[in-house]
Amino acid sequence: AMGVQVRMVKTTWRELVDDMATHAKFDIAVGGITDTVQRRLSLSFSAPYAHSGKTAVVRCGSDLEASLANSTSLNQKDLVIGVNEGGTNHKFVLAHAPRATVILIDQGSQGEALTEGSVQVVITDTVEARLMTAWFGGALCVVSDKGWTREPKAMALPRGDVS
Repeated sequence: AMGVQVRMVKTTWRELVDDMATHAKFDIAVGGITDTVQRRLSLSFSAPYAHSGKTAVVRCGSDLEASLANSTSLNQKDLVIGVNEGGTNHKFVLAHAPRATVILIDQGSQGEALTEGSVQVVITDTVEARLMTAWFGGALCVVSDKGWTREPKAMALPRGDVS
């Protein structure tokens, strides 16, 4: 009983840091936020509550399910990768797949983009990948359950606020 009311505020991965650090649109950001050095320049973070990693989601049974063994296998000029804009997933794709075609997808629409065929692969974190495959009832498969990276997930707070 802290005597405060919760109010949900919409943001995007691209705007997350600026919305908190510059515009003070919210007091805490929770839910799949990767604690990175770049974000720590503007924000504080709680202790990590989980770790996750980058992975690929593909249509089950596609040739890509077996051929995407590691992140270097993403760098193919004939590969169409879907990713949400502005977050760590987007940065990962830009760093590991400069030859691929990258399609920016709205958060929450990645599974539809795969099942409809507008992208061949979606890059996301392992937690979201498992949720995505569950939502699509076996139509989508995670390429690497453990992920290709290991990253801390934490709550983001205004700079200097570690309470």
